[in-house]
Amino acid sequence: MTTRGNPLVLLAFAVLALLAGPALAGDPYRLAPGDTVSVSILNREDLTTEQTIRRDGTISMHLLGRIKAAGKTAAEVESELKERINAKTGLPVSVVVNVTGWRPVHVLGDVTTPGEQRFRPGMTVGRLIAAAGGLYPRESDQLPNVAIGAQILQLGADIAVRKARLAGLHARRLRLEAQEKGLARIEPDAEFLQAAGPSAGKLVAEEERILASQRLLDEQAEESARRRAELSANEAELLTRQQEILRDNIADSAKELAKMESLLERGLTSSDRVRQLRSTQNDDKIELMQAGSFKARALQTRQALLDSIEQQKVTRQNQTVTALEQVLSDIRDEQAEIAAAEQTIAELSRIASGGPLLLPPAFRIFRPSGDGQEMIPADLHTPIQPGDLLEVRRGGFDRNE
Repeated sequence: MTTRGNPLVLLAFAVLALLAGPALAGDPYRLAPGDTVSVSILNREDLTTEQTIRRDGTISMHLLGRIKAAGKTAAEVESELKERINAKTGLPVSVVVNVTGWRPVHVLGDVTTPGEQRFRPGMTVGRLIAAAGGLYPRESDQLPNVAIGAQILQLGADIAVRKARLAGLHARRLRLEAQEKGLARIEPDAEFLQAAGPSAGKLVAEEERILASQRLLDEQAEESARRRAELSANEAELLTRQQEILRDNIADSAKELAKMESLLERGLTSSDRVRQLRSTQNDDKIELMQAGSFKARALQTRQALLDSIEQQKVTRQNQTVTALEQVLSDIRDEQAEIAAAEQTIAELSRIASGGPLLLPPAFRIFRPSGDGQEMIPADLHTPIQPGDLLEVRRGGFDRNE
């Protein structure tokens, strides 16, 4: 039985192709020796041409000589040609530069058809593997049954989901730790960076937005409480002044009443005047009692608001500690589940074929850089550039490679 058409292999690559998703838009591709460009200049057929960029990175054009193209985008070459032709002729010119052929890319390792592939804009690692016929497992001719393979694929998908959740949990952990310390910014650590990978910056930005929002809400609540406490203090102060005025009024009315009562005994004033003074004095005494009650209530409200500010800080700190403990527990659970799933995959692989089978693939890209090349770790979503060499290896690469 061959592996090329085996349903297990096809199922594996179908899942990988699904995970690869759509291509991500990126920066324009840079030209390099081996790329073919067409230069079209309106009303200047003598300058219209199609050329492959030389090894020295140039193309040659009548009237202009050699033009450096390597390292630039097609749009940048187009702009330079416009400037140079305009400088030569003194006339505005319409120039269009298109790439008619990119350098090929290469793929080697555990794919069905290793070798050279035509580069297509928007190509990712997943799409390049698809163009190469899909993953080709390194295994014996005797494949296990589809059920075991499907279980391995499901476990692999579960691991991917759990690793994504683990990265999110670490990001939340960092936010809660910053919140606990009263920091305004998140400080990523090695454990988070390892779990998050390329998503680290995005996750930190999201958690910092939450952190800033929470700080803003807390500050607004504290400011509101302080303003209300200040209003209550002002109210108490006004009531204190009112009490002073009422006490003065009561004292004055008491003197006046004593005088009027003396005059009443001698028949020098009317009893109505005395009754009026007594009524006014009683009203002032009642109002003084009410002012005292209102003042006490205002002072109690002020103190309660100030106490609520401190209580809110204590409550927020306790909530943060509790949430952090829960996140740490969730992190440990996810790590344990991932380790268990990886162990199960290894065991199922041994059961299926006595050796490694359908181990998760690893990818790395070798990209020309200066006089040499750089090695770039990759996943299914990583964009491919013209001239790249993609290596695919089941079970990962040895550290010494």
